Amino acid sequence: MPTDPQATENVQPQDAGQVINPDQNANTVQNPPRIPLPSVEEAVKTKREEILKRLEPLRITSKTEVEEDKPIVWKVESEDERVPLFPIRYVHMITAKPKRGKSTIVRLIIGLVLLVKRLFCFESDSSKPEKVVLIDTEHSKYDTKKIIEKIAKQTGVPYDLIDEYVYIHHAQSQSREELKQSLEELLFAWKPKLVILDGCAQFVSSFNDEVECDEFWRHLRELSEQYDASVITVLHTTKSPDNDLPKGHLGSLGAQYCCTVVLLEKPKGSNVFYLKDYGSRHAPFSDFSFYIDKGGLICDASEIIANLEKEEKARKQREKEEALRKMLEALKAWANETLTNAGGTMPKKAFLDALAAKLGKGVRNCYTEYNALVADKVIFETPQKTVMLSSSAL
Repeated sequence: MPTDPQATENVQPQDAGQVINPDQNANTVQNPPRIPLPSVEEAVKTKREEILKRLEPLRITSKTEVEEDKPIVWKVESEDERVPLFPIRYVHMITAKPKRGKSTIVRLIIGLVLLVKRLFCFESDSSKPEKVVLIDTEHSKYDTKKIIEKIAKQTGVPYDLIDEYVYIHHAQSQSREELKQSLEELLFAWKPKLVILDGCAQFVSSFNDEVECDEFWRHLRELSEQYDASVITVLHTTKSPDNDLPKGHLGSLGAQYCCTVVLLEKPKGSNVFYLKDYGSRHAPFSDFSFYIDKGGLICDASEIIANLEKEEKARKQREKEEALRKMLEALKAWANETLTNAGGTMPKKAFLDALAAKLGKGVRNCYTEYNALVADKVIFETPQKTVMLSSSAL
């Protein structure tokens, strides 16, 4: 008997163990379990925790263990006072106009690090010689090598010790990228405590490119911290004769980023150089004056400066006395005429009023001249506070 197709389609399996064709449920969609969204408060809390965890390595608390800022050298102000200079893990700057002793001071600092004893008013912080890298971008090979000779003559340190501890890199012909690479490679390979970039402007394409200059200083600061070194840069000031600012954006940004900034000056017509505190983050220091002898060595100029100051003080005193003498000569004639016209005597107040009008200033500011007239016996003051010509002036 033929089977009814419609009846067959409506037949449902009754036995639970009967196999069901999987194609029957092929179009059935099963929804995944629903996950509740976090509340606003929970989302904010999670975000805060993420931020604090990410910034945690940079947080300083009362329990944070940090190393003390160790200076490369000290400036000795007195037997019981020293000022730290050029500490490690910082960037520093020596700035001056051309031919003002920048390279000379560089040699002095290197000598101090090698000598490990006081030289003039400076002394090394270390009890042993420390490694130094000097990257010279400005001088010829001949002048660069002369640095070794001058360090040896200045300090008495033998050449072998200089060669052992000082890596002098002649970089006059290197490009900016080569300079940066050399700096990083020498920091890694030589492991110096002191790095000096004598001519840091060559590390940037333009000393007025603010972005590039900012990146340069940031990178130097990162390197100083990474390699536990003190990095001293050398940079010219502006060309303006009346301006001692380090040149361009490179200099202005450097003054902000650097820990110790020193300025070298040499007054016009003088042979004396001055090392001055241009802005030290730890403590200010007094000037160091020096001159350079015919052999190129540094000599303490403090005695010369003391004599110059003494001579200058004496000169000013002579000028003051001469000016007072000329003034008295003029006032003597005026006092004689004024008192004669007044009948030979005047009340002190009236005389001071007339003197003030003569000098063009207030009465309170005339007592120097008044007392000078009395001391020179031009006028005489009576107990009754009247003024008259003294007998010697008549």
